[in-house]
Amino acid sequence: MATSDNPSLTARDSPASWRSSKPAFVSRVLLGLLLISGGVNNLLARNPVSNPTPEGDWFLGVLQQTGYLLHAVAITEILVGILLLSGYFLPLALALFAPIMVNILLFHVFLQFAGVGTALVAAVFYSYLVYVHRHRFSGVLSP
Repeated sequence: MATSDNPSLTARDSPASWRSSKPAFVSRVLLGLLLISGGVNNLLARNPVSNPTPEGDWFLGVLQQTGYLLHAVAITEILVGILLLSGYFLPLALALFAPIMVNILLFHVFLQFAGVGTALVAAVFYSYLVYVHRHRFSGVLSP
């Protein structure tokens, strides 16, 4: 089924269709806000995790010693959060955030268990958004 504005777009691909899904909208907005707040916190704080374990503190110290990596991750989180809130370039935002999401989840599971709840909530929101937009990744996932 083609939309009236662009005959090559299906109703599912039209910008109005992703705005109409309330769970996707809520997931997108909450994940966007979570990423912006986390990215700003990471930019402003020397140690972005409160009460880190020795392993978590060591890992964050190594990232800090690179001189750029924590800042690059924080800026990427803020950029992805802005893209999610705006609703534009969603596949790009989800692709940019994929490796960061995996590392946040693994960091909290293996090095700093405190905060794993927030990481799991973010992973659920992220996974749901990827599922909703899975048709946009079909070219990447096909052999």
